[in-house]
Amino acid sequence: MSHIYTEKEAIPIPENAYIDITDARVFIFVPMGANVPLRYRKRMNIGKAASKTMMYPNDSFRLYFPHLWEKYYGPEDSKFRYILHPGMYALTLGVCYGNGLYETMLKTFGPKPSNRIIDYAMYMIMTQSNVSLGYGDRMMYEVMFSQDGGCSDTLLSAFFAKGFGYDTNYDFRSKWLDKCVANGVTKAWISIDGSNNDCVSQSCALALSGEAKSGKNVSIVSYMYAVCAETGIPLTYDVYHGNMVDSKAFEKIIAMLTGHNIQIQGFILDRGFAYETVLDHIRSLGYPFVVMLKSDTWGYSDMMESHWQEIKVNVEKLVSADGIFGVSEQHRIFKNSADTDFVNLYYDMNNGTARACTLIGKVLQAKKEMEADCLKGKEPHAPQKLQKYFNIHRQDDGAWQVE
Repeated sequence: MSHIYTEKEAIPIPENAYIDITDARVFIFVPMGANVPLRYRKRMNIGKAASKTMMYPNDSFRLYFPHLWEKYYGPEDSKFRYILHPGMYALTLGVCYGNGLYETMLKTFGPKPSNRIIDYAMYMIMTQSNVSLGYGDRMMYEVMFSQDGGCSDTLLSAFFAKGFGYDTNYDFRSKWLDKCVANGVTKAWISIDGSNNDCVSQSCALALSGEAKSGKNVSIVSYMYAVCAETGIPLTYDVYHGNMVDSKAFEKIIAMLTGHNIQIQGFILDRGFAYETVLDHIRSLGYPFVVMLKSDTWGYSDMMESHWQEIKVNVEKLVSADGIFGVSEQHRIFKNSADTDFVNLYYDMNNGTARACTLIGKVLQAKKEMEADCLKGKEPHAPQKLQKYFNIHRQDDGAWQVE
């Protein structure tokens, strides 16, 4: 979404405007003829709701409702309305031209699709989001590669769903690997990750139910991507159903890389993929792997119980000058595993101390509030997350005491 003027006072929401209950966006349906049903009209975001009747406008509001802007905020200097910002365009062009990506895309997809893809990439970088609903608003004042920069989110969704098939996609990935090899790439790491931050692409054909980081059972899409071991430049990718990857997924991306004479250094996994079957398969392929373990994984919990006091601010266990302490040993990741791997346990003194100080402050504040209740004769109650730090009981005289 383009700039939202939260620094100004909220104003009444115009008639025929609606509030999106998912994120409080205020939008209108852009007229496309009296006989066109609403579902076929383009949604234009004009700001964000401050309440059920008030809103903070954005740049689109200024464009579509200049009379209301002037009514509530006074006349504006119109010479600034149509200024375009070229910075992101120049940066993107420099990167894509310099590494050969733009040339590779033009050869594979052609000019119009390539420009649209790069425009959308710019949008995602600037907004840190891939929600196409805000695309038109955010890109309105940006210099873009496409000539149809104002295309709607509906057109964008259709383009990415049907704009090019698997063969064209594969051809692009192959040509891009050729370009990377020509630029000196010889080694790669493969990463396994998933859209487990409550994936919003729930109508995606690849999305299947899985456990998201929020704990909800929502749609999940999994993907593998490879990066250059020396520079981190993206090399190739593939996407899969749900929150699991099988042997075919490994074989496809390994074949793609080794077929271009790129050596695979190993795998980096998101902790949501730390399943015994996945790790066993990587071992069977003969590759090393790196993964952060969940706190309920045997390898972590057993190492924590055995070594946390040993490494906490112990200079003999110092592993870096910025206050990281740790220990490493051969250990089973899962309790019934046949194999052992190097499991590393770390203590970050800076982060750990800051969190400890924050916790101490919360405990003391809670104690102060409960003691105030005691003086009033009320039964004190500790906050749920802090209950283990307190002993609350009655004294012989019937008064409450907090320890």
